[in-house]
Amino acid sequence: MADAIAVLGCRVRPSGGVLGGAAGRRVRRAIEAYRAGVAPRVVACGGRRWDGVPEADALADALIAGGVPPEAILRERWSVSTAENARYTAALAHGLGLRSVVVVTCDWHLPRAVRCFRAAGFAAVGAGAPSPPGRAALRWPRERASELLELARSAVARRGLR
Repeated sequence: MADAIAVLGCRVRPSGGVLGGAAGRRVRRAIEAYRAGVAPRVVACGGRRWDGVPEADALADALIAGGVPPEAILRERWSVSTAENARYTAALAHGLGLRSVVVVTCDWHLPRAVRCFRAAGFAAVGAGAPSPPGRAALRWPRERASELLELARSAVARRGLR
């Protein structure tokens, strides 16, 4: 059992109060994990605003609509990248003694997301939300570019060149 489930934000397009697309798939996967007893807390991550609504708030509302109790949800409303999801979640969670997380994101995004959460100090494993067929192949170049950018930023930070 983990301390928390971290569901990562992305574009949110509520339709009739229900999230669609990748956000909807991620929320459904997080609800499944919560119901299965994987962790007692869920962190809704994401600070980017879509139509004025932070991703974390849209995700949290969908989690609540899916049966996750409001008191089980933390909202991380500041991040705009995967690395920031991990850092800001760590800032929230470590103060509460939460050290292990199950990261929920799209299956194609999971390897990098788990690495980011481990780098932020978590014992992290992933639970991928299934993507439509062919999506991983379309997203691979973006994921690889993001991974290389994060590695470059880490190298700069380690050398104290900031």
